[in-house]
Amino acid sequence: MQRKSKDPKINFKIVQETKLKDLKSKLIEYRHKSGAQIFWLKNKDKEKFFGLSLITRPYDDMGLPHITEHSVLHGSKKYPFFGADPFYILLRRKQALQLNATTYPEQTSYYFSALNHGDFLSTMDIYLDGIFNPNILWEENILRQEGKRYDKNSKGELVYNGVVLQEMISYYGNPDVTLENMILKSMLKDGAYKFDSGGDPNKIVDLSFEDFKTFYKKYYATKNVKIFLYGDIKESEVLGLLDEYLSSARKSRSFKVIQGKETAKKSVKQYFNLPKDDSRLALVYYAEKAERLKDNIILEIIFDSLSRFESDFLKTYLKKSGLSRDVNFYFEADTSVNLMHIHFDGIGAEKFKEAQALVQKSIKQIAQDGLNKERIKDEIENAKYRIKKWPMLESKAKTVFQHTLSLWNYINPAEALNSSELLKEIEEDFKKDETVFDVYFRKYFLESEDYGIFKLEAKESFDNLKEFKAKQATLKKVSKVRKREIEKQIEEFKNFKKQEDDLSLISPSSFKDLKAGKRKIFNIEKKISAGGRSYLRKNKSGIYKLDLYFNLSHLDLEELRRLQVLLDLFKKASSKGRSRQEIDRLKSSLQSFDFNLVLLPNRKKEPEIKLHFQAESWVKKSAEIFALLEIYTQELLFDENILTESLKEMLSRYQMQTQDWRTHISFTDKLALSGLSKSHYIQEQISAYTFIDFLKSELKKEPAELIYSYKELYRKVFTKRGLFIAEFSPKEMVAQNLDFLSSRMYKKVDIDFEKSYENSFLKNNFLPANQNALTFEAGADFYKMLLAQNLLSFGYLTDEIRVKRGAYGVYFMPIYPGLALFRSFNDPNVSSSFEIFEKAFYEAEFDEADFQGAIARVLLYFDRPQSETEAAHRALIMDFKGETEDFLEKKREEILSATRFDMEKLFARLARDLEKGNVKLSVGAELKKEDAKLFDKINEA
Repeated sequence: MQRKSKDPKINFKIVQETKLKDLKSKLIEYRHKSGAQIFWLKNKDKEKFFGLSLITRPYDDMGLPHITEHSVLHGSKKYPFFGADPFYILLRRKQALQLNATTYPEQTSYYFSALNHGDFLSTMDIYLDGIFNPNILWEENILRQEGKRYDKNSKGELVYNGVVLQEMISYYGNPDVTLENMILKSMLKDGAYKFDSGGDPNKIVDLSFEDFKTFYKKYYATKNVKIFLYGDIKESEVLGLLDEYLSSARKSRSFKVIQGKETAKKSVKQYFNLPKDDSRLALVYYAEKAERLKDNIILEIIFDSLSRFESDFLKTYLKKSGLSRDVNFYFEADTSVNLMHIHFDGIGAEKFKEAQALVQKSIKQIAQDGLNKERIKDEIENAKYRIKKWPMLESKAKTVFQHTLSLWNYINPAEALNSSELLKEIEEDFKKDETVFDVYFRKYFLESEDYGIFKLEAKESFDNLKEFKAKQATLKKVSKVRKREIEKQIEEFKNFKKQEDDLSLISPSSFKDLKAGKRKIFNIEKKISAGGRSYLRKNKSGIYKLDLYFNLSHLDLEELRRLQVLLDLFKKASSKGRSRQEIDRLKSSLQSFDFNLVLLPNRKKEPEIKLHFQAESWVKKSAEIFALLEIYTQELLFDENILTESLKEMLSRYQMQTQDWRTHISFTDKLALSGLSKSHYIQEQISAYTFIDFLKSELKKEPAELIYSYKELYRKVFTKRGLFIAEFSPKEMVAQNLDFLSSRMYKKVDIDFEKSYENSFLKNNFLPANQNALTFEAGADFYKMLLAQNLLSFGYLTDEIRVKRGAYGVYFMPIYPGLALFRSFNDPNVSSSFEIFEKAFYEAEFDEADFQGAIARVLLYFDRPQSETEAAHRALIMDFKGETEDFLEKKREEILSATRFDMEKLFARLARDLEKGNVKLSVGAELKKEDAKLFDKINEA
């Protein structure tokens, strides 16, 4: 059905209109006269979302899709920026909830969202002008900045640099990434996957400006455009702006994703710099995308039923063989075919054949015995739950966009976004004939020839960046004429970065809109009892969520470390009268279940350590939360063999992740003694990375002593009840750069860094080397610190560290009240980055528009739409801090009335806090209240 749009001035036709019950939206599909497709999910959500996607299939490994994605927002016809980065100007000046771009193997997407219509429309204008009228077509220095350029290191030697180049160098230092690239390149012929859309560092350095322009002109055209709109937008204004760009943009033929399977290469081997017994083996089964989404969902249900839980047949059968450190399973649905991965991690190369034979044997066994019908039922329920949870997601619009994007090239998005109807059909089919899934299993596993075997073999002398390093080495031998040309390019780039831009072209959010955005933050019911505090959020989602905290303040550091082992043990535990299969069935019914250790912030004292139990289910199955909690808190039995097995597995896992953390631990100890926040010291001490020596000592103990110590710990933890609250898990960063460790700011710490470095993980090829962080005590108000974060992170630091010096990312932010964090990552100039940060509080300049933009960004902390879970979580954390809704409203007013003079005083205060040298390196409770009895039962627990 086609009919003209209501507005005759807009060159669109409405192709279809579909009600989406799962998302409480109407999907309207438009087709522009240029050939572009537009999908609008019309609903009453306050978040207004824009996404634009293009097929950008690479035809070499130079990273053209990735580099183009980085470059198109670097200035345009209407917004001609050069020295600054418009992407970060937007972050500085707009109240954007989402603001990003992403490169996929076969497509590129650009997206953002905003709360008010003014920000939405103006940001959309900047995106569209950047995509269709970019400066990159004539300004080569943008390519030099984002892709590849010549530079000089601290010794004055010629080197290659560039934002994407540095990112991919780090990326190629990861064995799992290398294995994934092997799989995609070998299995899929004629498609995007035989080349790396992100870019191979060995090839990025060969990229030319002509290559760049040719790629852009081929793919960035209207027939290749898909646009996704979401929320309560003003249709005529938004479509009018789209029409303005689509009508004048370059026309070209449209592109389709090419589906195809490689059948020639059944077995592929590659080397990687790994310890001898840390090779990887992957067996990957694959099936072309069915035109019916229903078939793809059935495949995923089958695979999950075999491998999601410890007791599932495939996982149990392969793991108990002991051939590898771990066996992992993945279902990959966002590629041009469905990929079902079985990975053996930490396996010796001599065991490859045995592992392959074991997989084939397990498949024959499953086909003979039939699939577990109870697990099939569980996974159908799990698929229904994931759809049911969509309206509760924190970033619903972005999630729906990405889900749509992964299927848009193969099927009608309306079908993908109404998949609850498909699940009903699948469930009915299964009830009529329980063998229907077995037919699929035999077709796609037992009888299928569509699988590949991929071997990543450990070879400690292997260097997968050898070609890149050889090309960089040739820069030392260039002729005098060539060297002069290169130095001229370096000088041109420096002058390019010195240009002053008219930033006023991007206006900040209107204060009028911001003041109008004031809204109630939450509506939570609180009840205090002897068991703690309970927080209830009434909701209509049908999802039941319980978060329970156990107080650990009575435990010492050794007991906290032991508790980490205990949590790992839970994954393998059996209990009185209940098998592991029964426990996994309960977990499946609950959909989401976890234990973890966290530190909770408090405005009045040091953060407290809690054990967090979290479970989530359909309301109709909520009682099973208590059955599962009872197992772990009352019925768990310890077995010497299971406990020893857990300790050995943890030791192997952590030894693989890190070579030697002693330098880092020693450094943390010394800083703690010099007055660093106790909470950060504790956080480091219960970190898994400090466990190697501890686990070795545990394994040396007599079995009886070992069992007794864990039973005592179990008793101490689960007889102390804490708070019913929502998840809060702060994460620490770890400094991984010797230059920073030995910089002048930290010479007072007595460590022989040069000697320590010889044995450190920095030399390990498969760990990223340039992720760096500085934490320091800051006495400034937390909410005013958010203003400092927005002014520095998206302004001075971005320009000086990312744009001018090639770091992939940089930011400054408050973490706990009273503590601040600076971080740079994938940074080729770490030492200078920290020097720049030291000067930031004195040298950073910002105009009134930047200041207003920072206020707009901080107000998102107060005004952001809250999902039901998020609202309850926020209520709890505020209560724990001793804050109230009135307190937050007062802080919101303080932010709105802040002046530039206030920020100058704040910067001076932060500079003094940093100069003190007190630093550290580190490289809701939501229940559906159906009746009073349920609430009382929780408190009685």
